[in-house]
Amino acid sequence: MRIIVRNPLHSKRQIYAQYQPETFEFIGEPAPVPAALAGDNLGLTTGDRRFPVRIIAKSDIVSIDGAVQSHDAPASDRITIVQGSKGSVYTVSVGRSGNSCTCPGFRFRGSCRHVAAALVA
Repeated sequence: MRIIVRNPLHSKRQIYAQYQPETFEFIGEPAPVPAALAGDNLGLTTGDRRFPVRIIAKSDIVSIDGAVQSHDAPASDRITIVQGSKGSVYTVSVGRSGNSCTCPGFRFRGSCRHVAAALVA
């Protein structure tokens, strides 16, 4: 999974450093977020055994695997990262071309509670 994340220091670059990139790119697999940080965050593996999971605020995500994440977009154009009931992380896509989820239930039945929740939100 390739995620582009907005750099919160970019708008304050005159204070912190002359060059602050507008975005960062992270590559990894979805990972469970610790309960204390679960809220509106996504976990992504880092490949570093000292820091195995990177915590990313969903509101800072610009795109996921090339699909632009718009937090103001209507429900028909959204990609959302959700945490399943057993801690697994899934990508839910709700769009004009159809709905999808990376969970096993959706692959088996063609529908799941993650998509249903994304349609209501």
